[in-house]
Amino acid sequence: MLSAVPQFCMAEDYERVAASFDCAFLSPNKEYAATSSDETIHLFGGAFNYVHGFQLGEVTFLETGISFGALTGNSEEVTLAKETTLREKFVNMNLQVPLNIVYRLPLSEKVSMSVFAGIVGKCNLSYKVQTTARGLQVPGGHLSHTMNLLSGTSKGMDENKVWNRWQAAWQIGVGVNIRQYYIGVSGGTDIVPVYSRANSNINSAGLKVTLGYTFHVNWKKLFSRQKSSSYPESMAAPKSLTR
Repeated sequence: MLSAVPQFCMAEDYERVAASFDCAFLSPNKEYAATSSDETIHLFGGAFNYVHGFQLGEVTFLETGISFGALTGNSEEVTLAKETTLREKFVNMNLQVPLNIVYRLPLSEKVSMSVFAGIVGKCNLSYKVQTTARGLQVPGGHLSHTMNLLSGTSKGMDENKVWNRWQAAWQIGVGVNIRQYYIGVSGGTDIVPVYSRANSNINSAGLKVTLGYTFHVNWKKLFSRQKSSSYPESMAAPKSLTR
């Protein structure tokens, strides 16, 4: 029912579980930078991924699944008047659902290469920024405040600065299948940005490096066994009723 089969040898659907190292780059445009920072903020983290591949043709597949990830990163420290410094720390938790068309190219008996492109839907479960000020003019020498970027009711948060909970992006990537093991790299940019108000927006780009394990589950056989086991032989319908 469950077997580790090299993906390139499959003539059927497959499953993959994987862990990935993720990077995101937040880039405000000029209109946003007129009222806030114009620097690109780098976020780093990881994700756990599940993928199901549906066979469309001999070497083409449709992949979808779900990914749970977390990212964090700091802005560059800014020096204000009177030797006061300011720094922001961003923390993001998200769910992502990819939808990719995959072309699989066999390279040898045990190795194949996958090239894919598609879109990704993203739900930001949490997006917070912690602002920390330090200096002689700061009470106690240190002051910190955390805001929820997804809520206009968060203390200190302007309703016009609320970030988007729902996003979409396009992506392309390439992967190598060595027996049942998978190594892949993908990247893309926003279709629906993390922040967008009038002409002011923050665009984000992402990069993902994935290590995974591919296997096959015979769902039909699995469910047929479960169904048969739920009807003991002593409870079988009379032959006269099953003809």
